[in-house]
Amino acid sequence: MLFRSGRYFDAIAYYMMFSGINRPGEILNAYREDLNFPEDNGAGCLILSIRKPKTGHTGGAKQQSTPFWEPELINACRWLYYHRPPKSKLYPFSRTTLGVRLQQHLQIIGKDLAEEGFSPGCFRAGGATFAFLTGCGISRIRIRGRWTSERTLEHYIQEGNCMLALKNTSEATRRMLPECARVAKYLLLELPSKPVQDFKLRKGEVGKESAVKSWFGDYNLRNLKPAKKIRC
Repeated sequence: MLFRSGRYFDAIAYYMMFSGINRPGEILNAYREDLNFPEDNGAGCLILSIRKPKTGHTGGAKQQSTPFWEPELINACRWLYYHRPPKSKLYPFSRTTLGVRLQQHLQIIGKDLAEEGFSPGCFRAGGATFAFLTGCGISRIRIRGRWTSERTLEHYIQEGNCMLALKNTSEATRRMLPECARVAKYLLLELPSKPVQDFKLRKGEVGKESAVKSWFGDYNLRNLKPAKKIRC
């Protein structure tokens, strides 16, 4: 089964950090009981409750959450998490594993992209930058990312660094990026409608689905090291 290798856990974590402008720790510390599905809340969106929000002791709200409206993410979360125990983690691996797997995915897309030194924390900055470049107002971005001040947010909006990173990559890599995004969205949206009910994560297991395997490949964590240069 594909999910046993962790690929869908990775994909959902990436999506939540980017779209929800979430910190890596907020996803790593989240449990199934923190997810509230559209059919349970009547709001038509998936809601992730944030445990111990970073700004909760510095003037921010004590209880914080992130809504997600994307149908492909809602579908993937329903398929993978709906029947999981309340105390099961959304991402059942370590932060180091998250970073190492991200580097492998980037290397598959393009080695020049992997050399830019992206880390899991870059999804938050990237999500804020993308929202800004696509016309979202600073105030809305600040509320979604739960920053206490716009001055702090300004450090995350790195439209210049975003363009420079793309400029440093090859034409083949630049063509691959939107295609990977298109395929990933399709795969998440086309998951079976019936949620997974029982499974066990086993070390070393990899999926057999060739469609995804051709894009993401198998993990070889022992031969892969996190990037030394961290951009974010």
